[in-house]
Amino acid sequence: MGQGYKGWAGGDQVDWDKVDSGSPTPLERGIYSCQVMAVTPQDTKDGKPSLALELEIQSKYGSDDDIPKRKLFDTFTMTTEGLFKTKQFCEATDIEPPASTTYGDVCDFTEDMLDQEVYVLVGVRTFEGRPRNRVEFYIHDSDVKEVLEKESAAGGRSSRPSRGRERTRAADAKSEGKSEGKSERRRSRDDEDDDRSSRRRSRGEGEERRSRGRDRDDDDRGSDDDRDRDDDRGRDRDDEDRGSRRRGRDREETRESRSKDDDRDSDKSSNGASTRGTEDIEDEGGEEPRRARRRRRGRAAAEQE
Repeated sequence: MGQGYKGWAGGDQVDWDKVDSGSPTPLERGIYSCQVMAVTPQDTKDGKPSLALELEIQSKYGSDDDIPKRKLFDTFTMTTEGLFKTKQFCEATDIEPPASTTYGDVCDFTEDMLDQEVYVLVGVRTFEGRPRNRVEFYIHDSDVKEVLEKESAAGGRSSRPSRGRERTRAADAKSEGKSEGKSERRRSRDDEDDDRSSRRRSRGEGEERRSRGRDRDDDDRGSDDDRDRDDDRGRDRDDEDRGSRRRGRDREETRESRSKDDDRDSDKSSNGASTRGTEDIEDEGGEEPRRARRRRRGRAAAEQE
């Protein structure tokens, strides 16, 4: 068996010889102080919304005798025709009934019901051939004596106290006033909610406008950045053009310089060729022509003498 189940957290030593194999003997009819231990929303067998109550009997009114631990179970049908018991419980405990029978309002109501102490007229009925205890009705503590007197006079057949009916009428009027007050408070809360919603919308619209403004600023900055990049690219192109022109001029100057060098080299080559031609001519005369010329010059000198 798994661990952690609340019902099995502790345990009692059992003397089985003292355990009755039959169902517990029901408590005698009377008024008992009970505490609400659990309230559970559920559906009836007919599919109607209801509340299942678990009551634990604490003591019997007017008696100091210890009573065995007993539990009572009751069901509140949460439909228009079954709300009388819910109202009865509210009158007996002085708590507010739910504003409506919607699940949310009823769940809020169950939180108020839980742990409430209330007087209950407990009766006995036969169910499936066995006597069982049942909840007759819930009693306000100020009406307990009146109920006891009626119980005694009627021989165990009582009715609700008259003050209870008066309290019902007063509670109806009070409930109407409270309902109006609740409606007014609800309208006020609705108005406050509308105001908060309006302020939230205003803040949202303002934030949206600021966001659009930031987006426009970002777009403008992006456009400025694009223009700056375009300017940078233009300057880069201008620099490339100037560099290209400089390289062209350098190449032209280089070609001109080479052309001049080529011309000088050509002139030198021509002059050198002319000189070599004369020398070659002289050389081609040979030694004999030079002797002949010397002889002629010698004869001419002699004749002059």
